[in-house]
Amino acid sequence: MENTIFFGDNLPILKNMKAESVDLIYIDPPFNTGRLQKRTQIKTERAETGDRTGFSGNRYQTIRLGSREYLDIFDDYLSFLEPRLVEAYRILGHMGLCIFISITVKCIIASCCWTRSSDGRAS
Repeated sequence: MENTIFFGDNLPILKNMKAESVDLIYIDPPFNTGRLQKRTQIKTERAETGDRTGFSGNRYQTIRLGSREYLDIFDDYLSFLEPRLVEAYRILGHMGLCIFISITVKCIIASCCWTRSSDGRAS
């Protein structure tokens, strides 16, 4: 598999991948903020009486296309993360790099990278 991007819950995707088969993994999990996370998708169309001003003073009307939301809270956040990190390590190739980013309520920013050395150990 070459130059493939997966979007979705990574645990089932990771479990179906061959060991030591990827060179780069980027993991950006939910942050466990304890809040409702909401993303509204919009588009804009030019309109004389629009609700926003754009380039050269042109007016645009905002059109709401929909929204998605989820409650960003885990009773046991580490139990959520651990199997994903174990699987990520399993599929990481010998010259691979894994980047993990997380912002949590208890830890402002946690980020780490690891590579697998030629003897199979993480470094």
